[in-house]
Formats: sequence, structure tokens, C-alpha cells
Amino acid sequence: MMIGNICAAKPKAGSLFVVNENWTFQRHGSEANVFATAKTFASEGVCFTGQSSGKVIDVHTFLNKYPKAFDAWRLQQYFESLEMITVRCGVNIYHISEENGIEKYLKDLLSRHLISIVSHQPLLYRLSQQPLSPSGLRGFSS
Repeated sequence: MMIGNICAAKPKAGSLFVVNENWTFQRHGSEANVFATAKTFASEGVCFTGQSSGKVIDVHTFLNKYPKAFDAWRLQQYFESLEMITVRCGVNIYHISEENGIEKYLKDLLSRHLISIVSHQPLLYRLSQQPLSPSGLRGFSS
């Protein structure tokens, strides 16, 4: 079952197989229909958990309007599910657990045009369409 099918079927929980891994998903937030109107997206979401890897991807806002978008909280949740302590962009290293660590990392990615803003309220980002340059993202460390 893919994201579009989850939106159409509106299940509260289930599982799907993606990239050689079984993932479970659980809707969360208020009891209103998560996929009904844009107004409900701010308080509703779907959390995906990789059963083998333990990766967590929590799409907690605007799933239908911006399915490829992410925010600081979602990115931090993902990094924490990988037990990452730091991330690197170019020569800069950001400590995820420090206050504003993710925000500083996102500002660096924005300045390098590796991500762009798709919504200011709430603040959502997406990966840029241009290829990565040698001065861009160098990888992650834990």
C-alpha cells in the first residue's frame, strides 16, 4: 500500500512493504478525518516505523497537500530513530540534541540551496531539484 492508497483508504493503522522493508503505520492526532480538509492537517498525521531498521518517519502536518515536505520536528525524529547525534553539511557539524541544532542545520541546507521552503505556516521544506554540489551535503555521522 502506497501513500496515495493510504490517503484514499483512510485506515487508522496498517503495514506496507517498501524498499525491502516492512513498515507499519498509525494515524494519530484528533479523531477527525486526517485526509478530509486542509484545516485538519495541522493536528493529524501518520507515523511510519520500519520494522527491521527502526526508522521513524512521522508525517504530522499537511500530508495530502505537501506529501514530500518535512519540518524540523520530523527530521529530528528521523535522526533520533537512527540514533544519530550529529549531522554534517560541508565542513559544519550540527549536534541534533542541542537547542536549535536542527534549525541551524536546515538554515545551512537552505543557504546551499539543497532544500527549499514550500510553506511558511507551518514551516515546511522539501529537497531541491538541483543535483548536490561537492560543497553540499557530505553525509551524516553518529
